[in-house]
Amino acid sequence: MSTTTIAKKIPTAKIEIVEELTNLIKSSEVLGIAKAEGIGAKQIQRLRKLLEGEAYLKVTKNTLLRLALRKCKDEKPDVTKLEQYLIGSNIFIFAKMDPFKLSRILDKNKMKTLAKPGQIAPEDITVTAGNTGFPPGPLITEFSNVGLPTRIDEGNIAIIKDTVVAKEGDSISKQLALVLSRLGIEPMEVGLVIEVAYEDGSLIQKDQLQIDVEAIRSQFTEAASQALNLAINIVYPAPETIQMLVQKAIINSMRLAETTSFVTPETLPAVLMKANRQMSALASKIGSVDPSALPQGLVQITPASPPPEEKKPTEPEEKKPTEPEEKKPTEPEEKKPTEPEEKKPTEPEEEE
Repeated sequence: MSTTTIAKKIPTAKIEIVEELTNLIKSSEVLGIAKAEGIGAKQIQRLRKLLEGEAYLKVTKNTLLRLALRKCKDEKPDVTKLEQYLIGSNIFIFAKMDPFKLSRILDKNKMKTLAKPGQIAPEDITVTAGNTGFPPGPLITEFSNVGLPTRIDEGNIAIIKDTVVAKEGDSISKQLALVLSRLGIEPMEVGLVIEVAYEDGSLIQKDQLQIDVEAIRSQFTEAASQALNLAINIVYPAPETIQMLVQKAIINSMRLAETTSFVTPETLPAVLMKANRQMSALASKIGSVDPSALPQGLVQITPASPPPEEKKPTEPEEKKPTEPEEKKPTEPEEKKPTEPEEKKPTEPEEEE
């Protein structure tokens, strides 16, 4: 008795999808997998338009992509490792750009949407004061149940003051979701987040794709500054350091030439200035001890030698004769003759 196996016929549409996916994988530099939960058709269409020419978004079954991955394993090393991420509803992104750039574009283009019951508030949800445009009725009770103070203003329901109806991390109730929907408030943010990306045989996880661009830029700037300082200190020639190294060498050579009194057309002024300073200092010291030891020509040239010769003889000649001549004769001439002339004739005239 023989048995026959009847092969299950695969629909042509699925075969065509697998072929399309296979071609997309082979022609793309990056293959990303993002979760489709909470993403509506409107958001997908908007992202497709945004990424047109650089990336292609495809929504399909995990089994079909698995078949396509296996068909590409010879041309794309380790691409079948993506099979472990084919869980739940996914959106597949076939891109020709850097995965980090793709992740930043998706992160910057998240969209606001209405809240659903059970979702977690990403931040404080505030309802601002103002006229709602709704006529009085059962809505007053709905607003009151979620903590909104109301009154009737110009025949409509008005919210009296800005009110926080949910704090960050709170679960949104069914009543609150309904009220927010009626008021047109979209507190939730939705967008594609790449869970894993394949590039050149490597898998890049979500946390690796989420980078702080400004922090990385700051680190690179600091590293470049430190590298430049190190290169200059160790005299490492490079296009970025050569100009500063030449300037540093010129300054050091000029200082060395001045210190060693090495004469060149460039160092001659500095060497002469140094010699003049040393000559003046030496002449000043000699002049302070014995001014006559200095040659007459040196005395005329050196500005430091004349002052000690002029000051020393001038000080005693002016001070010594001036003090006794002014003080001593003046005091006795005014006091001594004046006192006896007034007292002697006056006293005997009163006694007689």
